[in-house]
Amino acid sequence: MQWARATVMGMLLGMGILTGCVVGERVEPLVLEHEEAAFDIELKYGVHQKNAINTAAQQVVKDLQNGEVAVLNHFQFSDEERRQIYQEIMQTNAMEEDKQLTTECNMKPHASYDLTVTVSDKSKRFAWSQCDKGEDGMEMTRLAQFIIELLRQREEYQQLPAVQGGYQ
Repeated sequence: MQWARATVMGMLLGMGILTGCVVGERVEPLVLEHEEAAFDIELKYGVHQKNAINTAAQQVVKDLQNGEVAVLNHFQFSDEERRQIYQEIMQTNAMEEDKQLTTECNMKPHASYDLTVTVSDKSKRFAWSQCDKGEDGMEMTRLAQFIIELLRQREEYQQLPAVQGGYQ
């Protein structure tokens, strides 16, 4: 019986689908599932979408709002952050359903979003503005804000120059 359990565990680990388990009082480390490991996002956001997070290019761009940007190269979210982002994307059903989004906005200035999600070989692009108060628009804004907040908590992002200007 022990060899069967070890064989199954080995297969699950080999296929990359074991995400973590509790053994007694000890929690085993999380392992990304295959799909979680094979996803990337490109999120452009803010006024004129000058802020950007691109996990495939491993780059973050911060709009300093004075005509300049700060760039963080070789950026990677941790495995735990990637797992959280992946779960948030899956909870929105973004890869499974069409979203009713609008980029129209009569506010000046206004923030807008452009998000491309790639899971394995499938990519979907979403574009909307802060004025989109529909259910899908609000859901996608929550997703974007979740990702942005994870980024803002990172030490390397906090070391970038502060915003030096503003939009009117």
